[in-house]
Amino acid sequence: MRLGIDFGTTRTVVSAALDGRYPVASFELADGYRDYLRGLAVQTGDALHFGDEAAALLADGAAGITGVVRSVKRAITGLAPDDRVDALAGRPVDALELAAAYLAWLRDAIRTRSNLEVAPNEPLEVTIAVPAGAGSRQRFLTLEAFTRAGFEVAGLVNEPTAAAVEYAHRHLKGVGKRSPKRYVVIYDLGGGTF
Repeated sequence: MRLGIDFGTTRTVVSAALDGRYPVASFELADGYRDYLRGLAVQTGDALHFGDEAAALLADGAAGITGVVRSVKRAITGLAPDDRVDALAGRPVDALELAAAYLAWLRDAIRTRSNLEVAPNEPLEVTIAVPAGAGSRQRFLTLEAFTRAGFEVAGLVNEPTAAAVEYAHRHLKGVGKRSPKRYVVIYDLGGGTF
């Protein structure tokens, strides 16, 4: 299955390429369905928990929490793949390991909790949206983490470019020479902007 993934600062969104359509995946969670997964991580001893499970551990004040990462993406930004993530005080976890663990959790959620019909051994081929200002280290870390998590990476695209392509796909007929909407400005106002 071919997917586009926006590994965002606060949320991760997945869309699929299905017969000329590009639906956004919905995920079954304890409180219903949602079209994104949280980028939150909680460490308890040696274990890492992500998304709503991590949020529930925090809300319940679970004993044994040894670290909290409010944003996996923000925690690894600027780090080398083997740099330790300081917010996780339990077992040492490096940036690449944290990102790959989060993305392996995401891969499992796509297969087991999303509305996408993915065959058990079907490869997940992804195009990943990355910040336009991401340097080569952040791009490498992202690419390597997706690969280690079991995705087949088709490519990287800058986040504003991905937003422009999505807008053009939905509204192409409304933008033309005679349209008052001849010019379109794309601004990616994501969770990491401020």
